[in-house]
Amino acid sequence: RRIEVMADPGLWDGNKVQFAEWWVKMTVWVVQNVNTLLTPQDKATAVWSQMKGPTAGCYVQACFMHCINLGTWPTWHELKGDIKSYFAPQSEVEWSHKQLQELKQG
Repeated sequence: RRIEVMADPGLWDGNKVQFAEWWVKMTVWVVQNVNTLLTPQDKATAVWSQMKGPTAGCYVQACFMHCINLGTWPTWHELKGDIKSYFAPQSEVEWSHKQLQELKQG
């Protein structure tokens, strides 16, 4: 009999207030299932398939299409960074600072 260490974290509906709790559970779940989720594609699919709602759903659709078209998938490290940068709650000051850092001239 297999004992499940971490229950499936469930769906995240795009609610930023609930993101932190869901993200911790999802991260632990992926790490606990490292022997099942062997490839970057497995990990990305497992995480993205648990994200829904207008914003998260559009993000997931764009990510899947990007990966399918290029034939490459983000590493676990890249995936975590991308999702946190898009969805982790930020103060208005942090968001503004990040936007300024990403500006490019010309």
